[in-house]
Amino acid sequence: MGQKLVVCALVLLMPLLATLPVFAASDCQQTLGLMMPRSPGPAPDFTLPDMTGQEYSLKDFRGKLVFLNFWATWCPACVEEMPSIEVLYKKFSKDGLEVIGLDLDVRRKPVEKFLKEYKITFRILLDPRNKVNRRYGVFGLPATFIIDREGKLYALAHGARQWDSDCSFELFSQLLKAGES
Repeated sequence: MGQKLVVCALVLLMPLLATLPVFAASDCQQTLGLMMPRSPGPAPDFTLPDMTGQEYSLKDFRGKLVFLNFWATWCPACVEEMPSIEVLYKKFSKDGLEVIGLDLDVRRKPVEKFLKEYKITFRILLDPRNKVNRRYGVFGLPATFIIDREGKLYALAHGARQWDSDCSFELFSQLLKAGES
């Protein structure tokens, strides 16, 4: 009896389901394990130096989709995901994706060595006192925050992800197209 009821319900709902728009990004959000804020608000602004000492603020990247990744050279999961972030950056940087690696190492030398060894080309900012880390409530590494073009928090991920997967590419392609003016 229960199976017949389910089959009948599906038959009745099929025409309605066929009219709904399909957003593959939703499936990819789940596949990537992204958490979506209930009421997206502005991401906390910050100002930090890069490897050369030049300072950048989050607000400098308004108008771009920002991929903000908290990481450290001593974090195995961070090291594991970093090459996939580089691939994501190379694929979408020309389309408006800004990737920022926010490093929590206390010393600069390990970071310089890491960036050279792994050929990382996206922007790395230094937060050795963990000020920004605390403002974002990061409790483990790696942690990634996706911030929309208006500076609002779109999604976050705790733990390593495969950012160079087809699903990730599909998600970022959708997000970048949605934010075009």
